[in-house]
Amino acid sequence: MKFTLWQQFSSNHSSSYTVVGEFQSLDAAQDAAELIRRIMQEAAKWCVEHHEECYQLRAPTPIEKQYAVQYGFDWKERIDWLTYSHEQAIHSVDRLVVINTRQVDTWQTGHQFANLLNAVGAKVTREVMGGVDPDKQIEGVDLHGQGNMWMGMGFELQCDAGTSEHAERLATTLRTIFEQLRRSSELNDPIPWLVFHPQLSELTSEKIAELERNYLKDEKQVRVIRAVLAFLSYKVVHRLWNKVRTLPHDQWVSIGERRRELRIYAMVQQEENRLVFENVSFADIPIGLPVFIRYLEHLGCSNIGYTIRQYY
Repeated sequence: MKFTLWQQFSSNHSSSYTVVGEFQSLDAAQDAAELIRRIMQEAAKWCVEHHEECYQLRAPTPIEKQYAVQYGFDWKERIDWLTYSHEQAIHSVDRLVVINTRQVDTWQTGHQFANLLNAVGAKVTREVMGGVDPDKQIEGVDLHGQGNMWMGMGFELQCDAGTSEHAERLATTLRTIFEQLRRSSELNDPIPWLVFHPQLSELTSEKIAELERNYLKDEKQVRVIRAVLAFLSYKVVHRLWNKVRTLPHDQWVSIGERRRELRIYAMVQQEENRLVFENVSFADIPIGLPVFIRYLEHLGCSNIGYTIRQYY
């Protein structure tokens, strides 16, 4: 099976980026992730100790300069989210290191991480959604967006489905699932790979299915309430919804977040005993990619491998 992954989800911030470093081994990827975490921690500590200087600093911090010299590249500018929590942004999954700024605020392109990962032996790809290109920005000059950078990347994955008959059945099933998800802007349909989400691993598949059914029921109810009682304030609508919903608030929030992390859309093709997934998009690479691979294994796919391409 082969698929192309497009990472094209919007951000609440002025820009966002995802940097992926692909290594030859799991150990190499884990070592690189630890290196990045160490640099971020040391640079963040310097910023805390030199708050005023760091706040006004566009150039790299002394910590970043030190590592740039050690690994032989131009760091160009200070990472602008050093003092944010790093746990949600830096990931190691399989042979990949993924830096994703969905949970932090940035104006940059991730060039620091791209250069560092390249220096330690990774094949690097990036998605950049409007970050300011450090080679084009001019101090004090508004370039009216001309200095913004846009880049896209894609994953290609291959696996065998055993027999052509099994591949045909899987292709038909998966086309239906993806078409339902594509049509549903509110994600009204069950996500079959939700049961493989790592944060739900302590629950049985039956319990996860029950929670998801109740979540979808609650979501439908609140949409009806909003539509019928649109003239009421948000607080009143929320109070009414609390009276009729099935799930407690914390479970409703948890299931909703897990489902959003596993948004996947794809075009499915069959090539004899293989499946081909084209134009696939994941909402969250570090979670979505391994979960979807586990789901494919559950369906009977084998010999799964992937590569990553820079598209523009």
